Amino acid sequence: MFTRESDCREAREETVGKPMTELDEVRLLKPGTEVEVAPGEIGELAVRGPSVIHGYFDAEERNRQAFTSDGFYRSSDLMSARVIDGLKYYAFEGRIKDVIDRGGEKVNCAEIELALGEAQGIAEAALVGMPDPGLGERICAFVTLRPGSSPSEAGVPSFARFLEKRGFAKFKWPERVEVLSAMPTTKFGKIDKAELRRLASTPALNGVHHTARPTWKLRETVEFYRDRLGLELVHAISAKGWGPEGHPDFLHFFFDSGDGSTIAFFYYIGAAQPEYLVHRPQWDYDSVHTAWKVRSEEDLLRWKRFLEGAGVVVDMHIRHEIVESIYFRDPNGYLIEIGRATRGTGALDHRDAELTVAAAIEAETEARSGGQAFTSIETVWQRKARLHEELKA
Repeated sequence: MFTRESDCREAREETVGKPMTELDEVRLLKPGTEVEVAPGEIGELAVRGPSVIHGYFDAEERNRQAFTSDGFYRSSDLMSARVIDGLKYYAFEGRIKDVIDRGGEKVNCAEIELALGEAQGIAEAALVGMPDPGLGERICAFVTLRPGSSPSEAGVPSFARFLEKRGFAKFKWPERVEVLSAMPTTKFGKIDKAELRRLASTPALNGVHHTARPTWKLRETVEFYRDRLGLELVHAISAKGWGPEGHPDFLHFFFDSGDGSTIAFFYYIGAAQPEYLVHRPQWDYDSVHTAWKVRSEEDLLRWKRFLEGAGVVVDMHIRHEIVESIYFRDPNGYLIEIGRATRGTGALDHRDAELTVAAAIEAETEARSGGQAFTSIETVWQRKARLHEELKA
């Protein structure tokens, strides 16, 4: 396929041209079949003629895969045909290996990726198939965001509305959307779809629905979260016992903490508070805490001013490596954190985290096997440096 100097501008700019010779025959086939697609549809380019190979030497199985029963070479290129000035030209639409088979319907990834790249807030999009027992594959879209964009702009409902307006059939709409800080890439700098398929084949979490703690201060807890912080009380469960004998009657109530998340409490009626559940303001107790997120530094400072104006003591305001946070306590002594991301995490952060944790596990394992105490972070740093050098070798 190529365009000629004599072809019109539209053909030269928007297509890959026509066959090399008039003797070359072209078909557009439904992938994996020998059935031609309807006019205007995308299909696999199959060619037979003097400008195309007729077979591979001494490779019977390969020839069965690469050629139709009547000798058309399967190119693995996806093409569409269009008529311009009365002549038929072919436009490249993607590679057949980059196709999702959703219940027999073939979805060209490149087609949807290009469309989603024009959606609000989306910097880059990549589609892969995720395994499904009924349909074979479903569509998973991985996206990165433009600076200043919110993850809420990227989701199954918003993409469905966007693609519907663009005229895409429903079977082409993503059924799962994952927002990444950066796309995984191959050593050649291309999006690593093998890694995306691995990610898509694992179950996905979509944030935190709720955290839950016990309270023995019902009035104080409700007044703090509902009346002082302004969080709406959205759900309450009242139950008589719960399974095991002797379980007290209880309330389980939830406050809205934004973006579909809640913070919840159990209030056990008539039960005394065990000593081990009396919260103390020290590092081991405070390691278990709730951390809410806000979108900007301005929002974080607004919360700090709001809390101080409501008489809530802000214990700390700390900027960590990737998050800036303020900390305060509720009437139960529980530590609450509100933070905003100072930057996203990328491939370098992910590799560093893997090395750090691997080094710590090594140190812990060795200490346990030797009956010794694991007491210093310096042991982790030393092992991490060794692991890093091993990877470089």
